[in-house]
Parts: sequence; C-alpha cells; structure tokens
Amino acid sequence: MGVFFERRGPDPRLVDAFRTAFTADPQSDAPQQRAAALASAITPLVQPLAAAVSSAPPRDPEAAAITAATAAGNTLLGGAKFNTGRFVVATIIFAALLGGAITTDATNLTSSSTALYALATTVFGVVIGFLGGESS
Repeated sequence: MGVFFERRGPDPRLVDAFRTAFTADPQSDAPQQRAAALASAITPLVQPLAAAVSSAPPRDPEAAAITAATAAGNTLLGGAKFNTGRFVVATIIFAALLGGAITTDATNLTSSSTALYALATTVFGVVIGFLGGESS
C-alpha cells in the first residue's frame, strides 16, 4: 500500500494458475491452440495463460508467475489507483506550512520563517517523491 497510490499484489490464485501453466508440457495439439487463441479474444487472462502453457518452462517459474499474474491483474483491474484524499491532505499541510512561513516572514520572525520555509520545501519534495515513485 502506497501513500498516494493503492496497489495490491497479485492474487495467489492467479500466481498458481500461471505457475501451473509455466511448468506444464508445451501443447502440440493444433485444435487446442486454436481454441486458446479464440478464447484469448474473449478475455485478457486466457491469452497469457495460453502462451505460458505453450512455451518452454522459464528458469524461475515462481518469478515468471508473479510477473504474469501482476500484469494480468493490472490489465483486468486497471493497475494502481490514485488516492485523492491523501493528496488533498498533503497539499493542505504544505499550504499551511507555506502560509505560516509567509506570515512569520511578514512579522519579521526570520528564524521561524526560515525553518517553516525549509519544512515546506521538504514536505513538497517528499510529496513529489512519493508521487513519482508510486505511480511507476
């Protein structure tokens, strides 16, 4: 779980399905491959599973299964979702710190305004860092 983006790991059932598909013997039956290709047009989950079943097993089936399940889950569920509420709260905190810095600067409290400007800059950097890191 992120600060600004909600992201869940792959469903264990998807990981098991992909692990089984990656470790199964490659199919040589053409009608089954055509049926898998037709089914792939119906759902985005069938195509990666069919490709996994018809390919040679990878070196690390567990890692390949987790990667494929995450990609299929992102395709089906839409990936990470932006949490607007947390972003608004972070923006309000930044604005309050910046407003306090401007106010203390206007009343000639130089050490207080310097500290508040530095804190506001730090909060802004942390928010931007989380946004950039979590969205990818």
